[in-house]
Amino acid sequence: MKGRPKEEILLEERRRAQQAKMAKIADYERRDRERAEELKSAREDLERVKREKAEEARKAEARSAAAEEKVSEARANEEQAYKELQGQKDGAAPLHRRNSELSTEVESLKQ
Repeated sequence: MKGRPKEEILLEERRRAQQAKMAKIADYERRDRERAEELKSAREDLERVKREKAEEARKAEARSAAAEEKVSEARANEEQAYKELQGQKDGAAPLHRRNSELSTEVESLKQ
């Protein structure tokens, strides 16, 4: 008994080798697709994080600007109050002088 002809065996081996090669290629392609999906996901995550950080920075800048505005307003109020106080002091000096004059006059009249 001879079995299968040599040509048939060779064809079968070539077919198996070709199938193994195709399976390997399919595996490589599957891995490439998985890596591409992972890369796409990582890029999307990176973009999302960048957007979030930019939004946080904008909010921080807005808070900082608001705080600077409040400080500026407080300084202006402080300067205005100081000016008003100075005006009251300046206005009080003539009154104080007049009061002293009247006190002196009252003392002189008492005597």
